[in-house]
Amino acid sequence: MIRRWHLGKFPYRLVYTIRERDVYVLAYAHEARRPGYWSHRLND
Repeated sequence: MIRRWHLGKFPYRLVYTIRERDVYVLAYAHEARRPGYWSHRLND
């Protein structure tokens, strides 16, 4: 499951997933960019 966390007053979002006991950061994304521009990283 992919999760998102808005970084308070800053226009950035942290996109991450949790697998077992590890946290994988998929993107540190600016909210004004094209939605899902980072999604190609899921295939790596």
